[in-house]
Amino acid sequence: MPEPPGPSPEPEPSPESPAPQPSPARRPAVYLPEPVYDGYDPVTTGRNTVVIFILGLSGARLLLAARRRRR
Repeated sequence: MPEPPGPSPEPEPSPESPAPQPSPARRPAVYLPEPVYDGYDPVTTGRNTVVIFILGLSGARLLLAARRRRR
């Protein structure tokens, strides 16, 4: 009788290459920490929103006045 085949040999693991390091040109020069917003002041935020809104309205009014003058 023929002999039963032995266990199949395990394939050798391929050598792992080290992870590619980013080139110096792509690496950021300085790591900036994330800003921390501890003090949220709704009064200041609301005031800034109102100021921006008023400036936008006055700018639109000036643009309309200039357009009327050109006609």
